[in-house]
Amino acid sequence: MAGPDHLNNVLSEVLTSEQSFNASMKKCRDNLFFPLIFQLAERRIIADIPDFKTLYEKFCVIIDSSDRFIARYQNSMINGDPNGYISIFRILPDVVVRYVNYIELHHKVLPLIRRERQFNKAFDNFISEIEGLLSDTFQSFLILPIQRPPRYQLLLREIIQSTPQNSQNLPFYEQIIQTIADIITAADMKIEEFEEEIQISDLQNRLNDFDTYKKGRHLYFMGDCNNFSRKKGEQRHIILFSDVLIIAEYKSSNKLRVNNITESGQYLILDVKDDSSFNNCIDIRKRDKSFRASMATPQQKTDILNAFNLMLENNNLQLKRLEMLGFAPIWIPDENAPICMLCGDPFTKLTNRKHHCRYCGYCICKKCFQNKIVCPGRGPEPQQVCKNCYEKILAMDPRMILPEISEPIFQT
Repeated sequence: MAGPDHLNNVLSEVLTSEQSFNASMKKCRDNLFFPLIFQLAERRIIADIPDFKTLYEKFCVIIDSSDRFIARYQNSMINGDPNGYISIFRILPDVVVRYVNYIELHHKVLPLIRRERQFNKAFDNFISEIEGLLSDTFQSFLILPIQRPPRYQLLLREIIQSTPQNSQNLPFYEQIIQTIADIITAADMKIEEFEEEIQISDLQNRLNDFDTYKKGRHLYFMGDCNNFSRKKGEQRHIILFSDVLIIAEYKSSNKLRVNNITESGQYLILDVKDDSSFNNCIDIRKRDKSFRASMATPQQKTDILNAFNLMLENNNLQLKRLEMLGFAPIWIPDENAPICMLCGDPFTKLTNRKHHCRYCGYCICKKCFQNKIVCPGRGPEPQQVCKNCYEKILAMDPRMILPEISEPIFQT
């Protein structure tokens, strides 16, 4: 609710929040960061982290900025000058830029710190001992400046909500919060690019038989899946780049071997509705070989489907056009289909045996397996398909069908 008292409370909260942040930053600087910098400078501890000192310096710059912010803010509160707050918030975007400079370097240095802690016993022991005394982790201190700019946004929104609608200061606050949002968005984009570079670099170390580095290439998805074959399930690792889809298999706990590479525009990734036999599943359709895969979690399934859609969009590909290519069917394992996947009739060993649609690979009964049609991309001979695929192929626009594919020919 807008009002002078509520606005004053919010303005006081800004100071309290900044003081708490400032104290935590100094706690890290004085008890952990500076002692570690000293140990490294004296070479009592050896660590291969080239930009570690620069990160410390940027950390200290943020503390200095916070000190000045607190001093000016306290002075405005003492004087009771509303315009004093305006002048303070006016410099806030410049303060946020200093945070961004730290954040960008943090994302570069943090993997090196983790590596040193994993393989450098002296380095890790020194940090662990101080972490025990502080009852907190080094990493939790290092992310404090990362969490701060969004906190400024939240506090400014509270100020806006508490400021009367007719206040001349309202447009100013809205402008400041938008400026900060733009700065954070630009920083997030840079961080995403850097994190992608780290992922691709780590992937190269695991994948010796494929060069992950290529100009313009982006990594959209990585994750494990369980591949359903006709006989057994096999673990695979899916890597979806902007230009290729890689199916890999594990040759050791961390190393991967390329099983198959498919260029963008030559495969589909389709959603499979959950049922009693398949959960979190997708269909990966390719010209030579298709398969159904079970992702580890519903979120992973959502992520890979979103990644595939992003690949289509960024490569100006149309799903309907790709469907005209014709892909190998997915042979659903017999044990995963106790009933017809179309009509639901139970299968028997003698009178109602299983058949596989030559277009989608579903297990279907005889009455659902009565139609023949020329399948896109599968040659000139009509093939037996389920009634759903029969209707789907008939509905295809002949103008969309690729030149090497004739118009659908059907038999009943």
